[in-house]
Amino acid sequence: RQLEPELNELKQLMMQEQGELRAFITALRSGTLIELADLARDLKGLADRLSRQWAIDCEFTAENANVMVSTNLHLDAHQLVREAVANAVRHAHAKSVRIALSAADGEVHLELVNDGSAFPKQGGRIQLPQTLEERVDQAGGRIELSRGMGVTKLSISLPAEGRRA
Repeated sequence: RQLEPELNELKQLMMQEQGELRAFITALRSGTLIELADLARDLKGLADRLSRQWAIDCEFTAENANVMVSTNLHLDAHQLVREAVANAVRHAHAKSVRIALSAADGEVHLELVNDGSAFPKQGGRIQLPQTLEERVDQAGGRIELSRGMGVTKLSISLPAEGRRA
C-alpha cells in the first residue's frame, strides 16, 4: 500500500496547525480583538481539517454578527471545538458533527451536534466531559449537554470580551 499520499496529507495538516499556532501566539501577545467573521473563517478551516483527520462529515455554519471577540476566546473556541469533535468520534463513534457559531448579548455561542451514541449517565444525570467543562468554566462560560432524537447536542456560551476574572 502506498503511504506517500497519506504522509503528504499528514504533513500538510501539521503545517497548517503550526501556522495557526504561530498566529495564536502573535494575537495573544498583542491582546487585540478580532471580528467574529475572522473566528468563523478559522473555525471553518478547523472543521475541514477535522473532517479529514477523523474521516467524518464535519459541517460548520456561522451567523453573521458584527461582534468583536478577544484573542483568548478565539483560542478557547478552537480548543473546545477540537476536543468536542475528538470526544464525539472517539467515545460516541460519531460519523458526523455539525458546528454552529453565533453571537448575541455579549456572548459567543457554539453548538455542536453529533450522531454518535449517548454520553454516559452518572446518578441519573448526563456526565459532561470533564476537560471541556473545566475549559468552559475557566473561560467564564456555560456548557450544556442534551440528547434527543438520536443526536447529542453540546451548547457552549462564552463571554465575547474574553475570560471573566
